[in-house]
Amino acid sequence: SRLRRRSSGSRANQRARLANSRRLAAQSREDFERFPQRSLILATLAVESLKPHNDPLVASAEQALWDSLANCSGECIARHQDLVISASLSPDGKWLATGDVAGTINLWTVSRDGDAKLKIVLRGHTQGVVTLAWHEEWLVSGGQDSQLCIWRATQTMKEPLLVLSAGRSKSDQGAISKNDGISMVSIGRDGQWLAASTHESTYIWDFSVVRSMKEPKHGNRAPKVLRQNGVRAMSFSPNGKWLATAGGINDETLRIWRIDSSSNVAETVL
Repeated sequence: SRLRRRSSGSRANQRARLANSRRLAAQSREDFERFPQRSLILATLAVESLKPHNDPLVASAEQALWDSLANCSGECIARHQDLVISASLSPDGKWLATGDVAGTINLWTVSRDGDAKLKIVLRGHTQGVVTLAWHEEWLVSGGQDSQLCIWRATQTMKEPLLVLSAGRSKSDQGAISKNDGISMVSIGRDGQWLAASTHESTYIWDFSVVRSMKEPKHGNRAPKVLRQNGVRAMSFSPNGKWLATAGGINDETLRIWRIDSSSNVAETVL
């Protein structure tokens, strides 16, 4: 009975999120002619609001985004074979990474005049790449397959330098649960810590160790697990010692986590 109520509540929450996405898409349509920038922001929110929960994409939201992007001008640099669902520009503006629903990442070099040229296609995910994050030349991708893939843009790689798997075993209690896709990734400005969020929790790895690697490795370095359901936003402080996470519909709290050099964590709930 308890499981049935929980399932029913989950479906109700999803219906509410889908309805909100349609509402934002409708508002985007209303502002299409008079306020094109506002229309684009609303259409983007209509699509992005569904990503943290891996909800199905609402057709009207997707169409509103396409239309508002075209209405605000812009230039198409090239196309993926599948729908692009994530993009991120490197801090120095020299690299652009784009991820699609099939798990493919295109890595582009960007010139000073804005022209982009495809350098390499990265294949490390089996499902959609929903989030991308940069630190210097390092790229971290998170997918619906519950994997984090770590790449180095300055190297021509056919496989990730490191794959943090989603498998759970007795010897690795800190791993991400299967079927709990990664919804967002963040890297501290100093490059010390890497954080990734799923529907259930947020996980932290020592990214400085990863950056010292020379050869590709497959495995699962045990992360620090921060428990908070439905994380929909997170950000490191400028000094990299604090992580802020914002809960979703089922956890409407803002939590501040202090992380020390031994990856111990102190939590404050606001």
